[in-house]
Formats: sequence, structure tokens, C-alpha cells
Amino acid sequence: MRADRPDHEGGRTFRIRAEPVLTNVSGNRRRAAAIRFAFHEARAKGCDLDAVHAWRCPSHDRADHPRTAGEPHLYCKERAATPIDEAVAESVPHHPTVRLHPAAVAGTAAKVLVQRSAAADLIVVGAHRRRSHLGLQFGRVAHTLLHHADCPVAVVPLAARSCETPRLTS
Repeated sequence: MRADRPDHEGGRTFRIRAEPVLTNVSGNRRRAAAIRFAFHEARAKGCDLDAVHAWRCPSHDRADHPRTAGEPHLYCKERAATPIDEAVAESVPHHPTVRLHPAAVAGTAAKVLVQRSAAADLIVVGAHRRRSHLGLQFGRVAHTLLHHADCPVAVVPLAARSCETPRLTS
């Protein structure tokens, strides 16, 4: 929750609004634990969930593809929306009160999420857990967010295999 105005200063009113929970969505199915955690937090806080998939159009997709019709970025943006739908499909039925706002945004995940962190209450990202290493291995996105985000960052351990993904109980 963020306050719009300070309390008891100059007779101003104090209004609190719930900022959304923000989560990074990628095509990796192992990230399901982070998405479930983001839904759980949004429900607990009574706020919306912004599921963001950052994308960039690869140079080989810029060629004359029949579906691009001279606008390759539109074709890439259309394809970028698919991972969001697939990633949240499992959690949506379990959290019907959470308003989901999916967004496919052009850019790198780290830059997009840092920019959007100013309007978020919490960012949820995943970190790899490998059996051969102790602790979590932060990727570039999690590391950048921990240093530059304007809101708290929740790092959810991702299982080494999809069968090891932890489940949150409701």
C-alpha cells in the first residue's frame, strides 16, 4: 500500500490505494511457483496482479514473414502474449477474486520490470535452485530488481525439475 499524501500535515487527507503485485512471465514452465506465489500475494493484499512478459523481436523474425505484412513487431507482440496465457492458466481458477492484467511489453525483462516497479506494491520473480549448488542462483533479472526496483522484491525458489515445484496451500 502506498499513501498519496502524508497524514496530519497541513490538513491534507490520507488516502491509501492498493498498488498491484507485479510478476515476470516467461515461457519457462518451472516458473509456475513464482506465478502461484504472485497470485497468492495479490489475493492476500486485495489488489490486482500485473503479469508482464517482456519481449524483443529477434533479427531473424524481421525478414519478410507472410504473417508480418511489413510490420514484424506486431507479429512478435502477438506471439509474446501466448506465454502469459499459458503461465497463468493454472492459477486463474484458484484465485477468481484476483484481477489479472496481462501485458506483453517490448524490451528486456530487467528494464521493463524496473520501470514498472514504481507503480507496484511487490515484484515476484523466480530464482533457480540447482542440486549441485548451495543456495539460489539469481539470474540477471532478479539481480537487477534487487538492486534497482522501487518496491519490495520477492524471490521465489524455482525447482530443479518441474515435479519438485513447491505448491502454496490456500
